[in-house]
Amino acid sequence: MEPKPLLIFPSPVSQTRTKKKSPPPQFNRPSKDTQVSKFESNLTNLSVVLQNQTAQIFPSIRGLTPEMVLVFEIAGTIDEFFKAVVKTPGMEFLNQYKSEFDPTADFFYADKPDKKIESRIFLTMSNQQGITELLSYWRSWKEQRKLKHGIGKFKDLFNQLKDIRFYNVHDRFKDTGFENYVNEQLQLGSSNINFEIEFAYSSSQQKQQRIVTELSNILALYGGSIIQNSECIINDIFYHGLIANAPITVFNDLTENTSITFLKFNWILYFRPVGQTISKPQIDSSTSYQTLSTTKPLPSISEPAIALLDGLPLANHQLLADRLIIDDPDNFSGSYQANNRIHGTLMSSLIVHGDLGDTEEPLIRKIYVRPVMIPYQGFYGFEEQIPVNKLPIDIIHSAIKRIVDRPELNSIKIINLSICDPFQPYLNSVSTLGKLLDWLAYKYNLLFIVSAGNYTENLEIDVNPAVFAGLSSAQKQTAILKSLLESQFNRKILSPAESVNALSIGAIYDDSSNVPALGNRLEPYTARVLPSCISRIGYGINRSLKPDICFKGGRTLYRVKQTISPGAKTELTVVPNVLTVPPGNITAVPGSSGSLNATGYSAGTSNATALITRQAARLYEVLESINYENESILIPKEYYSVLIKTLLAHYSATSDSWGLLERELSSFSTVPPQVRKYYLNQCLGYGTVNIFLLGYCTDYRVTLLGFGELKADDAHVYSFPLPNALSGKPINKKLIISLAWFSPINFKSGKYRQAALTFDNIQSNDDFDLGRTGSDVHHSKRGTLQHDILESHHADAYIDGSNLSIKINCRENASGLGKQKTKYAIAVTLEVDESHGIPIYEEIKNRISQQIQVTTN
Repeated sequence: MEPKPLLIFPSPVSQTRTKKKSPPPQFNRPSKDTQVSKFESNLTNLSVVLQNQTAQIFPSIRGLTPEMVLVFEIAGTIDEFFKAVVKTPGMEFLNQYKSEFDPTADFFYADKPDKKIESRIFLTMSNQQGITELLSYWRSWKEQRKLKHGIGKFKDLFNQLKDIRFYNVHDRFKDTGFENYVNEQLQLGSSNINFEIEFAYSSSQQKQQRIVTELSNILALYGGSIIQNSECIINDIFYHGLIANAPITVFNDLTENTSITFLKFNWILYFRPVGQTISKPQIDSSTSYQTLSTTKPLPSISEPAIALLDGLPLANHQLLADRLIIDDPDNFSGSYQANNRIHGTLMSSLIVHGDLGDTEEPLIRKIYVRPVMIPYQGFYGFEEQIPVNKLPIDIIHSAIKRIVDRPELNSIKIINLSICDPFQPYLNSVSTLGKLLDWLAYKYNLLFIVSAGNYTENLEIDVNPAVFAGLSSAQKQTAILKSLLESQFNRKILSPAESVNALSIGAIYDDSSNVPALGNRLEPYTARVLPSCISRIGYGINRSLKPDICFKGGRTLYRVKQTISPGAKTELTVVPNVLTVPPGNITAVPGSSGSLNATGYSAGTSNATALITRQAARLYEVLESINYENESILIPKEYYSVLIKTLLAHYSATSDSWGLLERELSSFSTVPPQVRKYYLNQCLGYGTVNIFLLGYCTDYRVTLLGFGELKADDAHVYSFPLPNALSGKPINKKLIISLAWFSPINFKSGKYRQAALTFDNIQSNDDFDLGRTGSDVHHSKRGTLQHDILESHHADAYIDGSNLSIKINCRENASGLGKQKTKYAIAVTLEVDESHGIPIYEEIKNRISQQIQVTTN
């Protein structure tokens, strides 16, 4: 069927947003007397604790007012609590986290007594004046006196207070993976280690300098030091950190009993590992690399659309030569031998050529590559990692600044980042790198495409090995899916995949390779539409859908772990990537001696991310074609990134995966239906991208694009012409609507994203009835991407010339949106079953042209 170009909506009609209120569910709270009895002594002792801690640990510090991080844990939520802290002298708001706890005698839902209670943890830096103010608020609340203007939220705090205490050593290491990092370094024989320190952010430059000076002095007492030029301050995201080095023995005791005073340094928020690692695929010396040369055309356009931040690729590989722009201002290439240029070569090959097993055409533009990793000696030979003397956030920030500050790189709108932090699964707050991507995406109109991360731990199957061996392939698939469901908490997405403005990519268990023999390996699935066992799952912040979309990331196989005395359960271990052995996506690889025409196999969410980035590049050219061919409307370049984000979701669907996975999960009788649907959303997001539909229309499938910008409480209404030929006919039809935007962020608010855009009031001026399918409607409105698929086979009756109205509302979510404008893009597709023989493209195109003429005149 002949492809037809995408169409552009006429200018939308401006309106005010449709307002809806949905009050949060109320839970039982303790009485005031109960709260006073519980917390009176804690609050009155805060001043004494502050004085004692300061005197015991840091008696020699000069020039810094004694202060400590105060932790408030509350039941429920308090919107914009940071505003009350800002108005409190001697107190600075630092951060907040989301958590939950089991119901107690004080806090519970009357109608659902077993339901967990959502909670918030607030961190504030408080000195003696701040604590004095807090005590005065407490007394006013106790005596039912009105709190002064601006600090009324403290009344809610006292009503909902669950705990109050000072920050401690445990908090500085919690959920950072630091203990695992120390253990790994001990196994490598390291006597000293580098580590990240994140400070409690202060806007005072003088205070920032003083804190670093004092830390340096204390580190020196234990043989430690600050790594030169490692300090990083990014005021826009409230970040201040650096890398330090110290003997590994100082981390033997990570409790409050430790005698190492810098672990108790009041201005340190977190200790974190450094040197995020990409595991290097193994090489089987008994098999040789396949080779492949190409005579396919070289790029005809030199201006890049894609930036790849990764390891250094083998740029003169025959499949990559003259297709890359390598920019290496840090001279990381000086650390690389040719045969160690693995990950950057894999990613470059997948972006340029796709899976080589699919024999696609290469991209017509060069891609820009900025090396951000170096090789190092790990457990299994050389691996690739972020340098241990540089902060990842600093490297990525510098790389993006270099791109946006150079006019010759202004064509770059898409950033591929397939590197995750294995020590930072998303648990309760957005990582510093996630925050950076969110800020950069909004500030510079950039689409970050990031991988969800890989989970390569063993799977535990609830049957003994002998029974497992006798199961059919279908039964093994069911048993493995049950294991994955039970281990879901351990498989959360890795930083920075939780970034709300980025597009996070999961992997589907699929590739184009052939496996001649499995040997003692086993395929976990019989189906090629399920999420890969190693693909990590969501949700993101405030239970937004993550990963957003999925794509084939290669097949990863397993082996049954052999044990001396088999137990009641079977343990499956991941078979490591072996470049010379299928299955997997087929890509260019350096080869064992840096050969220039070798190809190999690999799998993972990085691969899926690179392949989605390739599709983003294709969509970039689609938008360029529209600008070239369309004489009525031009798409400004600043909308390319958000349009591409919209379209990648627009061509995604969960249809094949959802049905199969739902049937499998329904066989687990102990799992409630709501939990099953929750898990489906976590795994699949909006589904898998269908690249065969990407970027064009047909006679029976028509896509319209719209774009613009909205302020808080404004709305845009788009009109989609309903084809007269469909009226009154029982035809299978599908309406797909996708909306994406880049939101400004309030980093101090638990609501996080400032701009909440939605469409939820689709209306026709006649009868046009469709039913919703796919992902949960509530989760789809919590991020910066909404994607709905509506279907019907009814005979809809409407008069000639009818339109479908789609209203996009903009609401302030986190405070501070003010008059900022938020760029968005929308795609709407109407598709009919072509077997009915009723084309709709030309009629809709003509109706759109008439609307544009009316608007122009």
